[in-house]
Amino acid sequence: MHLRKWGLLLLALVMVGLPAIPVHASYLNGNAYAAKATRRVKITRTVHVYRVRTGKYEAANRFTDAGYVHKGAHVKISHWLMSSGGVWVIKSPHKYTHNSRTFFVVAAKGHHWYHKY
Repeated sequence: MHLRKWGLLLLALVMVGLPAIPVHASYLNGNAYAAKATRRVKITRTVHVYRVRTGKYEAANRFTDAGYVHKGAHVKISHWLMSSGGVWVIKSPHKYTHNSRTFFVVAAKGHHWYHKY
């Protein structure tokens, strides 16, 4: 009985000191994906860009057509995003900007479509 009281007191003190943390978000955050795009590159070949609307989990993400990044454009990209090695997160200050629900990807294998600078 004595240990139970101390245990409850300790638990109450820990809970008061912790910040409120949401247990489950309603969807993934597009800003978290876009934060991975830190490598500055110049595009050497026009590539297709897709808009990704986030879901509750990665398999629920939805891809739609967003346009093209043309040869000569300067953007930021991520390293490989998926295990397949064919998806790169991309950011551009004018056209492909992310928010909490969307981010943009390029589906291209290898590194033949950009040049790092």
